Amino acid sequence: MSLQPLNLHLTMLSGQAPNFIWHFESGKFERVWEGKVVHLKQDGARLKASNKKFADFTLRSNDNYSLIYKKISTGSFMKKAVKDYDGLRLTQSELWETIVCFVLSSNRSIPIIRMNVQELMKNYGEKIDSLHEFPQAEDLVRCTEQQLRASKCGFRDKYLLGTTKKVLERGDLKFSTAQELKEFLLDCPGIGEKIAECILLYGFGETSAFPLDVWMQRAMQGVYFQGKKVRREEMLEKAEELWSDFKGFAQLYLFYEFMTKKHKW
Repeated sequence: MSLQPLNLHLTMLSGQAPNFIWHFESGKFERVWEGKVVHLKQDGARLKASNKKFADFTLRSNDNYSLIYKKISTGSFMKKAVKDYDGLRLTQSELWETIVCFVLSSNRSIPIIRMNVQELMKNYGEKIDSLHEFPQAEDLVRCTEQQLRASKCGFRDKYLLGTTKKVLERGDLKFSTAQELKEFLLDCPGIGEKIAECILLYGFGETSAFPLDVWMQRAMQGVYFQGKKVRREEMLEKAEELWSDFKGFAQLYLFYEFMTKKHKW
């Protein structure tokens, strides 16, 4: 399978949902999908994938990165970010999986979120070979808050259980628009603006979504507001002005470039 620009290692371990779900060993990423173990491995300029359709979905293979790089390269900082992190892809995961991952992400580091998600998979997902499937809503709704806390959810146990019940009450996760999905998400316990935007971006494929956590706010302030503290609304207006429907791609590159240079800000 030939590639558009892709750094598989960077992409899969970049704090998007695959970082929490997929198993990585000896240069190969694996997970259980629809009852079978699937894998991804990069060999130079080629991607080896056991399930091309699922790989294309996960890595958004239809995205036009020549256009994307052009659209987000607004100014010297972003031009350098694109150069420094060439091949960093925006990914997409199943909506349910993305909801679970980011409900559990509140006030946590990437390694801790991964540990929590892996523990949930181990405890409530069917074992296939040496891996576990991602648990479905029907699996988690039977749990008590205490059982989920034992899976290292912490205080998020009640949020995960409450959101799971909301999903099952709705009957499906089919949404015709990003706004419809966002309204549903904001009605779920433990989901605010930032987590909702993450879910829209990584689970619904809404590339105009722009998650603003503490570090992204610092990045926006440092790069575009001379370090001054500004309102969240001003940051969103600036992002819309600069990147419009490509804001989701831009935030990935902005975040990485800023974090590597954060000691200067």
